Amino acid sequence: MPAVVALTLFALANFAGFLLVFGLNTWLPELMRGAGYSLGSALTFQVLLNVGAIAGGVAGAMLADRYGNRPVAAAYFLLATLAIGGMAMMPSMAVMYVVVLLAGAGSIGTQIVLFGYVATYYRISVRATALGISTGVGRLGAVTGPLAGGILLSAGVSFGGIAAAFCTVAFVGGVACLLVPRRADEQHIHGTATPAPSGA
Repeated sequence: MPAVVALTLFALANFAGFLLVFGLNTWLPELMRGAGYSLGSALTFQVLLNVGAIAGGVAGAMLADRYGNRPVAAAYFLLATLAIGGMAMMPSMAVMYVVVLLAGAGSIGTQIVLFGYVATYYRISVRATALGISTGVGRLGAVTGPLAGGILLSAGVSFGGIAAAFCTVAFVGGVACLLVPRRADEQHIHGTATPAPSGA
């Protein structure tokens, strides 16, 4: 049962992550133009988002090896929440460049950490199945992100309102990561003695 709960939470986290990835990549330039930035600046933000994703993915993988996938994945979702919220505050151009980089690291970069989290959580005999299910559900988020962004823009929702929606998704993804049941070896390290999940 813990393994099923974990798979459900991984699927939810992947859904949130893919929604952020494809939602931001699809609509960020339009959102920034609607916020008053020029087309050139809006496209620059798009590039910075993906540069942040590259740097965040590499850094996240290294941090996960050192500190574990759970805290790093949750922290990255929190980073995305704060960065997207910071974008909505319309800071100076220099600060906006930084928060967009962080948004890329915390959204797109998180997916790399999540894949590693799922892969290392389950034993080899069920690992591919777990990755397939969680990623498959996540792909529904890839469809939902651009669709939801388009609906919100068409409805005239403000940049702040759309950012709040993405922040909520990122927060949910982080909570899902934190709620994943610990494996037997993690429980042993923390001084508990509950049995391992049947797929861990």
